Amino acid sequence: MKLLKSKYLPETGISIVCFTHKGKNYKAHAKYNKEEEKNPSNSFFGQRLAEKRAMIKYWKDKRDINRAKEQALKSLLKDLEPHIQDGVLEEGLYEIILKKLEQHTKYYNKEAKDCKKQINYLKWEIKESLKIREQLFNKVKNS
Repeated sequence: MKLLKSKYLPETGISIVCFTHKGKNYKAHAKYNKEEEKNPSNSFFGQRLAEKRAMIKYWKDKRDINRAKEQALKSLLKDLEPHIQDGVLEEGLYEIILKKLEQHTKYYNKEAKDCKKQINYLKWEIKESLKIREQLFNKVKNS
């Protein structure tokens, strides 16, 4: 992955992060909410949130691609099953194709699950970061 842009606009409180991976761009932002936020804006914190949101977009994209591949392989596997009964494919060839398709299907299924884990972890990290930041500022206020 390559970072294309990382910008903070102090007048609006918006942080923007954009990176590219294999020719596709992933862009996200974080906005400082003056009405709800009790703590001062911070460009680094905003950019970290924007970066995590862009990563979530990346992992969702990768997950969706892997799901599509898995479905395509399952569809092909389903299409091949009747042909063995009709004797169109040799039994040995069918077993080789079947084994490879099952291997690839399991791989793409695992990849999709890994992507989902990454998405959930990044969402959790964003929530935790916001919670920790709030706790720190409350501690400083009460000191």
